[in-house]
Amino acid sequence: LFIMAVAILFGSAAYVALNMITISIIPPEFSSWTEYIAASKHAQGLMSLPTFYSTYLLLGNIGLAFLSIAVIAAILSGLLGFYMATSRLLFAMGRDGVIPNAFSKLDPVYKTPKNAILFIN
Repeated sequence: LFIMAVAILFGSAAYVALNMITISIIPPEFSSWTEYIAASKHAQGLMSLPTFYSTYLLLGNIGLAFLSIAVIAAILSGLLGFYMATSRLLFAMGRDGVIPNAFSKLDPVYKTPKNAILFIN
């Protein structure tokens, strides 16, 4: 429970930091954020990604690297969470008889829904 609470707090802090970085600097070529957002539709490269461009302007390449790592970690953890949730959902549906009972079988060693995991793969 403690680790989950700490993870939620760190995740929240990361999202707040991303928002603060993004709004803390307006690119020098523009007078306001609305002008930049409107122009970003036609921009190319890093300038077309407001959060990444603001991070680059404020923190340089190091900040951009940290932001990239954070985005990749968020994507991968989301995929892993969906994978785990889907296997548990198939397990519960198999146990309740909504789908074939084979999905409700647990692996004898690891106690995981083996057939549901194999089906997802």
